[in-house]
Amino acid sequence: MVAMSKGPEDRRGEPRRRLMVGAELVDEHGTLALGELIDLSANGARVTLMARYDDGSRLRIALDPAIAGTALRFEAEIKWCEVSPAGFSYGLVLRDTPPEVRSQIEALVHARDDVPDKDE
Repeated sequence: MVAMSKGPEDRRGEPRRRLMVGAELVDEHGTLALGELIDLSANGARVTLMARYDDGSRLRIALDPAIAGTALRFEAEIKWCEVSPAGFSYGLVLRDTPPEVRSQIEALVHARDDVPDKDE
């Protein structure tokens, strides 16, 4: 059995946007998993999946173009995992994000007019 790391308390210093939208994730072996992107920041994200991955695993994530106005794809590394009602919840750190994708993510994070953050 693989040990799961516990998700740390929220220590992010940057804004995040709570989205709760469907996402397609592809692992390092090319296996597709469908999940839900819970929140997104310029440097990280949280997703829930039924599939179990180890800390340090890399995922390619694609969001529906309707969410960001264009196809949004980025890579991330799993930093922590915990059991959730929907399977597993993962804390991700974005990796190797091209400047144009980072700009799209930042624009989405700061477009706060239709999806309020639960902390507001």
